[in-house]
Amino acid sequence: MVPVTEQRLMPTPNPKATLCTRCVLPGNYPGITFDADGVCNYCRAHRKQTYSGEQALRERIASVPRGHGSYDCVVPISGGKDSTYVLYYVTQVLKLKALAVNYDNGFTHPMAQENLRRIVDKVGAELIVVKGIEQRRRFAGNLRAYLARPSVAMVPMMCTGCRIGIVGSACKAARERGVSLIIMGWSPIEDTPFKGEFLAQDGGSTIGGLAKNVIVNPRYLVYGGPATQVIDYLHTTASAKALLRRSG
Repeated sequence: MVPVTEQRLMPTPNPKATLCTRCVLPGNYPGITFDADGVCNYCRAHRKQTYSGEQALRERIASVPRGHGSYDCVVPISGGKDSTYVLYYVTQVLKLKALAVNYDNGFTHPMAQENLRRIVDKVGAELIVVKGIEQRRRFAGNLRAYLARPSVAMVPMMCTGCRIGIVGSACKAARERGVSLIIMGWSPIEDTPFKGEFLAQDGGSTIGGLAKNVIVNPRYLVYGGPATQVIDYLHTTASAKALLRRSG
């Protein structure tokens, strides 16, 4: 028999759920609808990714006024494949002098750490590691709050602070060293719009759902820190950068 707390972790299964005929998402996926051909709204809204190309990238980089520091750019790097390739491309293809900045949230896999050492040695880049000393405390606090009242919409709170830490560490390093350009990798495949859908189901919108969940379970504010919780969950890269600049 499944414990009651575990039964609340996922949406209620629908025994008559329809599967999308194209991507096989189920009928109980948040916000999903199907057309007459059984194709879901997510597939209908999908647009093929387009890219501006290397020349456009070079022109964009050239348009950024050079800072007074000794580096051409700052590259946030985790040790994963995406950021590793960005550092390689920036240093070996674009021939820029890069400062690599790693945000250590306390849960970095040893293989990622080894990857970091190998890539910076390979391309001859300097590496700065910024320790997220509050990350474990936030994780423990959010996990404690979640287990007290599980809600699938609040699962992403486990990583509160990671995204701000990554962007913030890069911005801080750039400011301190007089670097005016930050180049970081991002993949649309890693977007997770379903998280907002889970919240919207609870409160009519992402913000409403977040507010409702925090009101119902204020332990997130008590254990994790309210400012970081809200900013991190609702962040965009642009707003996070602006916030970090204002905070000095």
